[in-house]
Amino acid sequence: MTKARSARGRRRYSRGNVRWAPPSIALVLVAATTASGCRARGTGEGGATAEAKAAGALELSAERRTQLGLVSVKATLGELPDVELRSGTVLLPPTRQALISTPVSARTRAPVTIMVGATVREGDPIAEVVPVLSPGEQVTLNVQAADLVGQIATTDTELKNREAQLERARALAARGLLPPQDLENQETAVAATRSKLSALRVESAMQGSRGGAVTLRAPIAGTIASVDAPNGATLPAGHVLAEIVTDGPSWIDVATPADAATGSGYSVRVGRSWVSARLLAKGVVAGPDGLRRDRLEIAAPGLVIGATLDVRIERGASMGVVIPASAIVPTAEGDVVYVEIEGKFVERAVQVAARLDDKARLASGVAEGERVVSVGGQALRGEKMRAALGE
Repeated sequence: MTKARSARGRRRYSRGNVRWAPPSIALVLVAATTASGCRARGTGEGGATAEAKAAGALELSAERRTQLGLVSVKATLGELPDVELRSGTVLLPPTRQALISTPVSARTRAPVTIMVGATVREGDPIAEVVPVLSPGEQVTLNVQAADLVGQIATTDTELKNREAQLERARALAARGLLPPQDLENQETAVAATRSKLSALRVESAMQGSRGGAVTLRAPIAGTIASVDAPNGATLPAGHVLAEIVTDGPSWIDVATPADAATGSGYSVRVGRSWVSARLLAKGVVAGPDGLRRDRLEIAAPGLVIGATLDVRIERGASMGVVIPASAIVPTAEGDVVYVEIEGKFVERAVQVAARLDDKARLASGVAEGERVVSVGGQALRGEKMRAALGE
């Protein structure tokens, strides 16, 4: 009887050349197959274990880790803006410049001892000149003498008004309501009015000297940028004796595609560092190259006027896996990082989507929560190469 039931059972679970298993057996087979598939694809904990055991994984002693100074941190999920690199040109705002010039024909009385690069205060003597006037010019100065005091007072008031207008213009430009050219015109107007006031004061001093020597003084504090005052030479009216550049923010004109949106943030490479800059005005006219010029303002001393600098433009913010930028090791084949898995270090290729300051957002290569080596990646690269050479 028992043998008969066994035979019937075998016939029940057989269909030609294909054997059908009972549900309980099928579940066991599916589970075994699923686990095997996970290990093959290298996902989950089983995949990490397989990766750690794979050839090329570095296993270091605690002493060697200390010697290399290795530090590892967890990769996190976070936002980091997309970054575009452009070039910009350093410009000098007109309000940072002052020219010392002769209002009438004059002769330098003594050698100018001040040197380029010297620092001067407002009112410091720059040059001493003696007016060289024809009889007609002398008469003209005498007629104008009574009017000079009034002109000085009027110009001084005009300068204050223009400076107030400039502050309002800067505020409008920062909101994109004023093109860079209009802002530059306002800056130029302030500088021109300041120069006019300085010239009137010099002319008043010359009038008071009655043909004697007149000392030309610095209208603003700053650094001497140029000197052109040959000793004993007779110079025409308007000759620039010296140029003074004062401290303050510089302008950066950034070449940007005409249809590009303005950035959410800007920074300029100064030496080895990135210095934050602010958008002063969005360009509204494209040049012959098809690019508009957005104007930035940056507070960074020592910039060379006319120099070309790298400008980093931030746009938007995208979510992704974020790791320290120091974890990325550049190689001939591309960027890699070292992932710490079960006490071993595995080299893994990564694709960088964006870098900003000391962080990087990855497009692929590392999952959230994995530990990456943030300090000592280059040292691990050397360890791997030595291991490959059998040292």
